[in-house]
Amino acid sequence: MRIRCLIVLLVLFPSLAVAGQSSHWNAESRWKFVSTQSDPGPIQAYLFEYPESPHVAEARARLQARNHTPLARFTTPAWSTVLQQRAQPILASARRQDQRALYDLVVPTDHFLTSSTLVVVPRGGNVNDTPIEKQPILNLVANRRGGCSIMERWSGGSGLPDECQCQPIDPAFRFPSGLAEAVLGKYAKLQAVNTFCMARGADDLMPAIDGYHASAVDAYRLHANALRDGRPTGHRQPAREPTDLADFDEALLVLAHKATRPEACQQQVWTLGDMRPEQLDGLCRGRLKGRIDSDISELRQYLPVDPDGEPAGG
Repeated sequence: MRIRCLIVLLVLFPSLAVAGQSSHWNAESRWKFVSTQSDPGPIQAYLFEYPESPHVAEARARLQARNHTPLARFTTPAWSTVLQQRAQPILASARRQDQRALYDLVVPTDHFLTSSTLVVVPRGGNVNDTPIEKQPILNLVANRRGGCSIMERWSGGSGLPDECQCQPIDPAFRFPSGLAEAVLGKYAKLQAVNTFCMARGADDLMPAIDGYHASAVDAYRLHANALRDGRPTGHRQPAREPTDLADFDEALLVLAHKATRPEACQQQVWTLGDMRPEQLDGLCRGRLKGRIDSDISELRQYLPVDPDGEPAGG
């Protein structure tokens, strides 16, 4: 993971000297921002605003990749009417106002009983020759509890009643963990800063950064055990819903694999490029260590607490 983050930093490092010199929000600076976003909405908007950008092919590839995420199978046909009612307003609002009139916003009857994805193209158009940014795409999505949501290209949507049951198309699909993603994102950003500062002669703080990851694993493990036992923690009282515990158990599984987050590393590199030399000096001379300590301290909220509200440790 550290090697991948280092590669991202070294590839982008030459641009740090010139980053931030232009104050206008042009196509290139806009791309630097949207390319780090996990939400595909900004990328779709970028394609509308900068159709001649050299990043068009990459942007379209990113949108296309989001359409291959495992979706869901609708398992309660009796709720098809409710699903159709929810799909219509999502689809109607999916386009920018000036584009909306170009589309026939009609969901085929019982469409989602046979397909988990609905692709709409401009009136009279063909899906094979319509650019992906001009295709509103609705997906049927399962959640951990077996409930359903219907989303427009994974950037927003509406939950359906609990009686509308879904199951993932791929039974082996592992749902993403927001808890683990937050930790892994910070971990990648800390690595990027550390690599940059080492190039400026600072000490290697990678052991402390690995300590942050280990502290997160310990804090989540202790929190999950407390939830299982019905004991309070600094984060919240004992879980009222079993999904609270499932979220932490899922996060521990993801963290155990130490998955890479190259997009978080890249985002941090661009942030470094926008900083002034004196800010970079302060970061590398002490603020990075303080940032690591602060991130570790934030994890204390997940620890079990004694009757006085103090962390009880493990």
